[in-house]
Amino acid sequence: MSEQQARTPVKVLHFGDVFLDCPFSAMSASQSAARRAETRNTFLRAVRYAAEQEIDVVLITGNLIDNSYATLETLELLRGAFSSAPACRFVICPGPHDCLGDASIYQMGRLPSNVTVMDSVAPKRVVFEDICTAVVGWAFCDRNYPGSPLENNSAEPYEQGVTLVAGYATDGGEEGDAPVSISQIGEFGGEFTALSGGNLFDGFHRAASATYAYSGALENSCYEEPGFGGANLITLYPFAVGQGARVETARVDFGCRRYAMEEFDVTGVKSQNELLNRITAVIRERGYGQETALRVILTGRTPIGFAVPKTLTNENFGLYVFELVDRTLPSFDESAVARDMTVRGEVCRTLIPQMRTGTEEEKQAAAYALRVALGALESRDISKL
Repeated sequence: MSEQQARTPVKVLHFGDVFLDCPFSAMSASQSAARRAETRNTFLRAVRYAAEQEIDVVLITGNLIDNSYATLETLELLRGAFSSAPACRFVICPGPHDCLGDASIYQMGRLPSNVTVMDSVAPKRVVFEDICTAVVGWAFCDRNYPGSPLENNSAEPYEQGVTLVAGYATDGGEEGDAPVSISQIGEFGGEFTALSGGNLFDGFHRAASATYAYSGALENSCYEEPGFGGANLITLYPFAVGQGARVETARVDFGCRRYAMEEFDVTGVKSQNELLNRITAVIRERGYGQETALRVILTGRTPIGFAVPKTLTNENFGLYVFELVDRTLPSFDESAVARDMTVRGEVCRTLIPQMRTGTEEEKQAAAYALRVALGALESRDISKL
């Protein structure tokens, strides 16, 4: 091995939480099928990117599949995808969903030769001598992981090049979730540590001499995962042999759906048209389109007679999904309520105190009850409240 080989940059693509074969059981049958197809296509885009960008190592850190008992269709999808990028070395670290049980898809021996599946609970090293790179990774062998994969362990330095650390682990997670700490990441060693494990991608970080990051999901699927799903792109520029490497990082979007939440304080809004105009303006400003699932949360105070529109859909705004969450509370004139000796006044005096105490859900329930009661007294269509 020449000095030049040892100092050649190493390009790494890191992703996890793909969840191929996820049933999306909360959706209708057609929506579920569509989302499964989108997830497969997102995975294929990532593999195609790895081939086109001449990525050296692809690290898949857990939950490539939603269940270790994958369908034959998914097995053929994986075989075809990995075979389409023969120059890439794919390293799979099974997580709790695709854990390495006896009947696991990874135990069938039908994946191409450019795929390495980590098969040990204890961190294990695999060396790719042609690119002067070692990968230290671990596997979930069932749904629970015993202890921390990094505790009382360290990555044996690879003197001829760079060391990557990879696996499913949770930052501050509970027993069974492979909990790790920042200090453990730093003490374990390696130039880059690639993790998945319930954590969203929140940037690239340093722990001692190691750079580390969580993958987030390759294809986001809920509002708690904002933006597009994606992968981490890492380029390592080795120093002299045995002296580590300079690490450059970037985030690459691959997901076809973007999830977003916007909050509006509607205090002072006088009409539904004014509210719709404000929502539309933000949608245009942010560039949300047919790829976006948007949840709009309304807060603030509205007149008691103001009806938040309930019939708005994604078609009104040209979005993939539009969801409106009403957390507003009705405004009122306390002196007028105190003087009102009618049924209306009694209803207000009963429900208004409940809007000031209790949980957010209890406040919202009281606010809704007040709107419905007053709407009924005024002979309005309460189905629109």
